[in-house]
Formats: sequence, structure tokens, C-alpha cells
Amino acid sequence: MMTDTRSNSFLTIIYIISIVILASLILGFGSLVIIFLIAGIVFLVNPSARMGILRDTLSGMSNTSGPWSIMFSIFFILFLLAMLILIAWSVLKLIQNVREKIFF
Repeated sequence: MMTDTRSNSFLTIIYIISIVILASLILGFGSLVIIFLIAGIVFLVNPSARMGILRDTLSGMSNTSGPWSIMFSIFFILFLLAMLILIAWSVLKLIQNVREKIFF
């Protein structure tokens, strides 16, 4: 009886932690998408900003071949963050099933 209460409280704590982690990943992903969209709009609309962004970004990166490598890097970062969200969501569902005593 005592171990059941401890395990249930432990699962509840892990469940809450996984919800917080999932929420922070989703907020981070949304923030990065908004930042990259704003930077992309500025990049397309303002030619002087376009040259400044390219010069600053390319000077900070070595061996780049232009804006395509920057775009690939941005998409790769967003892809990695989306995969982290998928993993966190899967862990959340797994913990939820264990809490409800639904096993494989």
C-alpha cells in the first residue's frame, strides 16, 4: 500500500516535469519560428539589411557558400527542435499510460 502511493506520487512528479519540458520546447520552437520569419521578411524587403545580415552571418561562419547554407542551418535547427518535441510528447504519453496502468 505504501509503495503504491510512493510510486504514484513519483509518476505524478515525472508527469508534471515532462509537461513542463514539453511546454518549454513548444515555446522555444514557436519563438524560433517567429524570429526566423521576421528575419526572413526583413531579408526580403530591405536590400541594405539583406547585405548586412549576409555579411555579419557569413563572417561569423567559416566555409559557407552563401544564403543557402544559412537557410539549411535554420531548417536543421527547427527540425532538431521538432524531433525533441516529438520525443518529449512520446515520453509524456508513455508516463500517462503507466499512471493509468495501461501497459504495452
